[in-house]
Amino acid sequence: IISGPNTGGKTVSIKSIVIAHLFLKLGLFIPAQKAKLQYKSDVFYFDSDYQDLEMGLSSFAGEVQVILSMLENIQNDSLIAADEIFNSTSSDEASSLAYSIINYVTKELGCDVLISTHHQLLKTKIQESKEFISAHVGYDFDNNTPTYKLIIGTPGSSMALEIFNRLSKKHNIPEFILDDAKKMLDTKYVTYERLLQDLSKKQERIDKTLKENIQLNHELKNQKKSQEGILFLEKQRAFDQYEKEIKKIIKGLNDVKSKSLSNEISSLNKQYERLKPSKIEKPKEERQVATEIKVGSRYFCDRLNSTCVVFEIKGKNCVVEVNGKKISVPKASLFDQQGINNKKPQKTKNVEINVFKTINYTTEVNCRGMRLSEFQQKVFSCIDDLRMGHIPYLIIVHGHGDGTLKKWLRNELRRQRDLSWSPDEGNDGATRIDLTQSS
Repeated sequence: IISGPNTGGKTVSIKSIVIAHLFLKLGLFIPAQKAKLQYKSDVFYFDSDYQDLEMGLSSFAGEVQVILSMLENIQNDSLIAADEIFNSTSSDEASSLAYSIINYVTKELGCDVLISTHHQLLKTKIQESKEFISAHVGYDFDNNTPTYKLIIGTPGSSMALEIFNRLSKKHNIPEFILDDAKKMLDTKYVTYERLLQDLSKKQERIDKTLKENIQLNHELKNQKKSQEGILFLEKQRAFDQYEKEIKKIIKGLNDVKSKSLSNEISSLNKQYERLKPSKIEKPKEERQVATEIKVGSRYFCDRLNSTCVVFEIKGKNCVVEVNGKKISVPKASLFDQQGINNKKPQKTKNVEINVFKTINYTTEVNCRGMRLSEFQQKVFSCIDDLRMGHIPYLIIVHGHGDGTLKKWLRNELRRQRDLSWSPDEGNDGATRIDLTQSS
């Protein structure tokens, strides 16, 4: 049961739900990102004015006539939707009659109802019952306008006097008209409506506070990422300066060639080698790009830095198999490997190999401030580590906005079918990359 001010969205909410049920019955797509609907035997909808002068029916009598016709033909498990039920007669009488009909169709026939109303008694009875859901459309008290939001759990004030007051300011209307109207209202009615307005105000403040907290949380996360990046750059700068000083001292000591200083030179060399990042240099091999690629043949892939077997050819890319994983790579990255025999390999004796890795892999890379060419080289290198299974996922920090690095990265990731990506924990200044399950 939906209540609240006019033009707040009650009619639109009811019609949207009714249309979704009609689309379901017709086999059409539901206009929603996600929906869970029960199939209804029939759908009934009532709105506007049913008066008929030729038949001698007033607005109320016409509405009663169509509702009685519905009750004669209704099926169990139907949906009944009414926009402002019995709004053309006395509020208390309309409330009691509407509540009685609602109880009958829901308890006796097992139907569902979707109704909007301004009747105070009906809103109160529905709120007291645990078998119905009470809701209202929101109102922005600061701007004195509806918010067009449906709030579940509580009824809402009709805001009739407030809306009249706002609109009357645009016309030359005496203020005592509104004052006289307020004096005529029953004290209980005024208190009830005021309580509903206070409840709506508190709900609106809670929503605003929640949005502010969410925004503040995102800003704090961005500041944390920024501070981590600055700290990393400061550490790198300090190490580079220390490295220069050590090299300068070592060069001076080597020039002196003094035997008495040989022990000090050796100590400084050991200290420098211990601090220097480890690198593995692989001998360069002269290879030729494969001119003819065949499924089932083996080639050397410089992107993966490994020998692979071609599994499938797709346009400019190939699906290759490395260590039991299928990965998509460009054709231009495949080279004829000298010494590789594409025939069935002969059985060889098992050889035990001990591998000691000295490369430090990382799952998060801060690339802010890089040139595009440097950024592209870094991204391809880190994605290779991800594809080879050295890291479980990859996070690339590139900054917010529509920068060149972020735009190029996400366009490139859309072309890589074996990769999936998303903003890191809602932070659009960083992108998380994962291997898809098919790879």
